[in-house]
Amino acid sequence: MESVVLILLSSFVVVGILWTAWDLHIDRRRRRRR
Repeated sequence: MESVVLILLSSFVVVGILWTAWDLHIDRRRRRRR
């Protein structure tokens, strides 16, 4: 069970980082257009 929890936590962290990076990328595009 511990290994499963660690995998879920690690995957959640990776998704969070990717989501943040994608959000920042979209913000950059919006700023450039304006």
